[in-house]
Amino acid sequence: MRIKNLLNLFTGIALCCLIGSCKQKQHGNDVTPTADNKNTQRDSLVLPVTVIVTDDALEGHQINPDDYPKTWAVEWCDTAATPIAVYGASHALWLGPKGYRGSAAAGADGSVAVQLFPPGGSDAKPPFVRYQSIPACVGCMMSAAAPFFENAKADLLTNYDSAMLDVVHTPDRLVIQKKSATLVTYTYYEGSSLQISGVAYYSSPTTSSRGYFEQAEFALGPENKALTDLLVKSYISMRGLK
Repeated sequence: MRIKNLLNLFTGIALCCLIGSCKQKQHGNDVTPTADNKNTQRDSLVLPVTVIVTDDALEGHQINPDDYPKTWAVEWCDTAATPIAVYGASHALWLGPKGYRGSAAAGADGSVAVQLFPPGGSDAKPPFVRYQSIPACVGCMMSAAAPFFENAKADLLTNYDSAMLDVVHTPDRLVIQKKSATLVTYTYYEGSSLQISGVAYYSSPTTSSRGYFEQAEFALGPENKALTDLLVKSYISMRGLK
């Protein structure tokens, strides 16, 4: 499932669980950031948190800046030349290029979608950053993960009719780099020339776990390759993905 389509999905998701205040997700586990996040590394940088309005399935259209820390220490960057910012949206913190705006949604089951883009832009054309996570809708996570994980495709066939494969969209010129059984980075193209870099994590549902999928995508252009690489690495580290 495409990240920008997840906003429309939330209206059809059953009310499963309540989303709490700002919490950073790591494989479904909660890690609550604080404003007093200590900076112990020489190359870390304390940045202000820019809050983006979130369409919350339970709380409605809201911004609630007090739900987020005022600042956050970013510890994975070269502070000499790092045009990045921290954004509070969908009850979590996200990294993106400095000066961006965006939109965000939080589903009643814990799913989130965040889009970041410059003023006057959108996630339909570059530059943009997209984030999503799907912690509960099993069919949604399997179909979203299937282009990147063979076991997700197998899970989809095992748990649903083979017709479900029709909803799986494999991006054009997809190149996958497997980091582990549950983590990949990748590149693909939208249209003839727009290259997108991404990260995907998929944990297959089992008898003890309902599974989990999350994804980040960056379309910042070849001139911003260093920034894209930084955001990819920072996302993996910040979310604790392995």
